[in-house]
This record gives sequence, C-alpha cells and structure tokens, in this order.
Amino acid sequence: MKYKKYQTWKSFIQISSIAFCWLFVFSATFAQENAPRKYDAWIRKTDLKYTIEGYLYQLKDSSVLLGNNHKLTAPPVEYAVENIRYIAVNKKNAVLRGAVWGGILGFGSGFLFGQVLNLNAQYCINNSCSPIPRPSATTRGILWGFVGVLPGTLLGGMIGSTKTTIDINGSFDTYQKQKAKLARYSRY
Repeated sequence: MKYKKYQTWKSFIQISSIAFCWLFVFSATFAQENAPRKYDAWIRKTDLKYTIEGYLYQLKDSSVLLGNNHKLTAPPVEYAVENIRYIAVNKKNAVLRGAVWGGILGFGSGFLFGQVLNLNAQYCINNSCSPIPRPSATTRGILWGFVGVLPGTLLGGMIGSTKTTIDINGSFDTYQKQKAKLARYSRY
C-alpha cells in the first residue's frame, strides 16, 4: 500500500514540476513581449548582388537610414529609396529563440509520447519466450524526449529564420505605401 502512495506522489510531483516549468517559461515570454523590440534588417539594392545587413535606424521621406549591427557607435548609412529593391526584417536573435522553443517542444512531445507508449516486447530463443524488462514510463518519456530535441530544435530554428520581406523595387510610391509597415521595424 505504501508503494502505491509513493508512486502517486511521485507522479503528482513530476506533473506539477512540468506544469511549473511551462508556467515559468510562458510568464517570462509574456514579460519580454512588453519590452521594446529590436529587429535585424537586410537591404538589397537594385544595383548590387549582395545584401547589406544592419538595423532600420530611421525612415525618411525619400531614404532609409540603416545602422550597423557590429559597430553600434558608427553613424547610420543613408540609402535612397530609388536604389532599394527590398528590405527584409527579422526579430533579433529569432533563430536562437526558435531553436530553443523548438527544443523545448520537441522534448515535451517526445516525453509525452514516451509516457503513452506501451512496449510489450518479447524475445524468443528456441521456442521459449520471455518478456524483455521494460523501463518505467518516466524513463521512456525522458529517452523519447531526448529523441525529440534534435528535430524540434532544427524545425524551430528554421521557423525562426524566416524573414519578412517588404518589396520597394526602387519606387517612391511603393515606399510610401509600405512606410507604415516599415515603421514597426524601425528604431526611430
């Protein structure tokens, strides 16, 4: 009887620990949502074959100021709208954040899968079969959780690496239409 009570309390503590961790992660995420956001930006000019990386410092009437990510004390560089093909933006550290969330969700889904999975495997030698000792549900959950971490991390990193692309095509009218959308990603 004591063993059954022990197992019940053990399960209760495990479930409450997982619930507490999820509550902590979601509350920390909610607190960060209210903080000012910074975005990375990439400008592809019409005459260049490479992109220029930085952050949107300020939007002017006919130009865009792009700050340097690596030299924050350097003055921002001004690019005329006529020379910009598109501007791509992404949250700062979005790939890392996506990979971490993907890893957490991958471990969690693997853990739940391992808890539910019921393995009744047997091995047979010379027509005499005996059951293979199977690990506990918690052990299976942890093992399957580690299996889910890698695909979850890769998938989360890929989702976090997607950029929002705003086409300008060297057109002043297109820039004026997209200016309100770009203002969300601009620092000033």
